[in-house]
Amino acid sequence: MTLYAVWTPIVPSKSLNRSSHSVAVVKAKAYIFGGELKPRTPLDSDIHVLDIQSFLLHPTIYLHAGCPAKGRIGTLHSLDLSSNKLSWEKLASAPEPGRGGTNLAVLPVAKPTLARFGGFAGHELAGLDLYDVATNTWSSSPHLPGANPPARSVAGFVGLARSKELSDSRAALALLFLGEQDPTPPEVGHDGAGRFHDDVWVLVQRHETDGGLALEWLGPLKRKEGSKGPTPRGWFGYAGYGPDGALMFGGLEDSNERAGDGWTLRIEEA
Repeated sequence: MTLYAVWTPIVPSKSLNRSSHSVAVVKAKAYIFGGELKPRTPLDSDIHVLDIQSFLLHPTIYLHAGCPAKGRIGTLHSLDLSSNKLSWEKLASAPEPGRGGTNLAVLPVAKPTLARFGGFAGHELAGLDLYDVATNTWSSSPHLPGANPPARSVAGFVGLARSKELSDSRAALALLFLGEQDPTPPEVGHDGAGRFHDDVWVLVQRHETDGGLALEWLGPLKRKEGSKGPTPRGWFGYAGYGPDGALMFGGLEDSNERAGDGWTLRIEEA
């Protein structure tokens, strides 16, 4: 069995060049908000809309970690969009260290579970942490069996809307892609760009037991001969797309330029 990462461009122009922005997908539209062309300088307050195919929206938003005015945190909050009274609920904080640029994905499994990968805490981080929604508890899996993704931050990490069955009886649960592998020197900070990954990894489930999820990584995935994909980058907006894919837009490239292209990502078995 060979899995391929299949990238499809959706915004070939540079009309929306930016990084450090947000992307949300609702039904047949992707909404792009904010971002910057120059470090620490907000670009505009417009919302740009792209027409795409349909997407299933989760009813709960999770807000995790980040960089406040001082330091880095590992808190987790949730917001139930189906509630008549919208208010944030504070949940259990994640394992240390606090970090910025980490990634949180909702896994399509029977027991509601969030997965966290990577982030930045003065250095790039790796390892997988799982949050059990029902028990409000975290567990850590620093290294899963087999190959594991290298450390990274400001990457893409998307739980599939529904698991994708593979021919070897495993099921694909989430996609991890791109992101920063080496930060900029401290004296440069956000005025420069680090070095970025261009790889794609799949988080798969071997089987589910009473003791929890049996997970492993597949990757880095190959691209089909002659196919193209996004340049190495981080700081891009991304969201789940369709039943088993992801969508990404923009970002910061190795050249310290803001990208303005968009791509969809899916996995294909051959």
